[in-house]
Order: sequence, then structure tokens, then C-alpha cells
Amino acid sequence: DDLYEHQPGQAAFRAFARARLAPAFARLGWDARPGEPDNAAIVRTALLGALGQFDDPAVIAEAHRRFVAGLAAPDSLTGSTRQTVLRIVAAHADAATWDQLHTLAQRATDPTDKTRLYRYLGSSNDAALADRALALSLTKEPPATDAPELISAVAGNFPDKAFDFAIAHRAEVEALVEPTSRTTFFARIGGTSREAAMNAKLTVFAATVPPSARGEVAKALASIAYRQEVIAKRLPEVDRWLAAHPG
Repeated sequence: DDLYEHQPGQAAFRAFARARLAPAFARLGWDARPGEPDNAAIVRTALLGALGQFDDPAVIAEAHRRFVAGLAAPDSLTGSTRQTVLRIVAAHADAATWDQLHTLAQRATDPTDKTRLYRYLGSSNDAALADRALALSLTKEPPATDAPELISAVAGNFPDKAFDFAIAHRAEVEALVEPTSRTTFFARIGGTSREAAMNAKLTVFAATVPPSARGEVAKALASIAYRQEVIAKRLPEVDRWLAAHPG
């Protein structure tokens, strides 16, 4: 699915994936059942995560319903279910929902929960909300250790946008990252790109770091090259297979 991002065949792939996962999820459902094996919870979380990523409308709608209910009664949404719901809701958030998540992050008192919530703010599929998350990362609001995570979260959906932002504000971003990890941080953000233009951007960046650190950039470039090759050579084969095996 990641390789299909911005590719015309993604909708067909997601429809196929949803159809294959639906029977398993129908057996498990959202909530634990009496006597179910311990592994069922692990499978349920994985299925919900995948179906949310694959834009399953029923899963997205139910996640949003539980999220709204949790805002009114926080004790109704706890544990692993809360994290699953928040991940799905954050990925598909509109501006109003993003604001609600933002308020939760601001009010969170548990450091781990606060870190997760700020990261969720960067995971929206909406480009405009990704811009808001990037801008938020360089304010004094998120804890200094969470700000780089916010940028990294945006890179999950918009690697080129996140990399361009980080380079444009390089001094500010580097102040938030340990000196020994700075090259790795930038390289990892750029290395998740699928765009040919990132090759030149990373090459320019490599010239600005010590030679001893350029191996991280080389790894990022190799990752992009591999991803581009799979997209060019293998996804058309998947498209043909999906056309022959719909549903």
C-alpha cells in the first residue's frame, strides 16, 4: 500500500485488501469476547490498523463514533482500543477533529500519552493538516523531544513535504535533535520518498555533512532507488493481477 501511494492502482489494491481482511474482522469484531484466546487482541489491533489504512468506511466511521464518545466520557475509551481509535481517527481527521486531537495533546499529563498524541497530529492524510503539524513542531508547545517525532510522523504520508520543511528550518530542527543523530534524522525523512526529485535534494544535503556521516544519505538514496524500481516494474504486474482477480 505504501508503494501504491499516489499511484492510480491504489484504489483497486485497497478494495482487494479490504475484501480479503473483512471475513477475519467479522469474526473478531471491535471488542473482546468472553473466552477468546489472548492472540485475538493482537490480531484485532492489526486488522483494525490495516482496514483503517485501506480506507474501510465502516471501520473509519466506528472509530470516529468511539472517539466522539470518548471525548464525552474518557473512561469509555481506554487501553489498546483507545490507541487504535486515535490512530485511525488521526489519519482520517478533518480540521475540526485535528483540533480536538490537538486539545487532547495539550491537556495530556502522562508523558507517553502526550508523545503519542503529538505524533498522531502529524499522521493526517490531509496535506493542509500536515502543514499545520509541521508549523506546530517548531513552536514551544510540544516538548522538545516530541517535536522531531511530529516531523517524522508527517514524513510517513508526506516525506517530501517534511524534508523540505526540515531543510528550510534546518538550524531550528537540528537544535531539537542530538548532534550525533542529525544526519540520520534528515536522511530517514528523505529516504521514505517515492519521488525522483528527492535524489537531488539528498545529494545536496550530503555535501553539507561530514564525510563520515554520508553513509546514512547513501542508504536513503538506495532505499529510494529500490522503491522506485518496484513501483516502475512490479506494480504494473500487480495491477494486471488485480484486474484478473477482482474482489
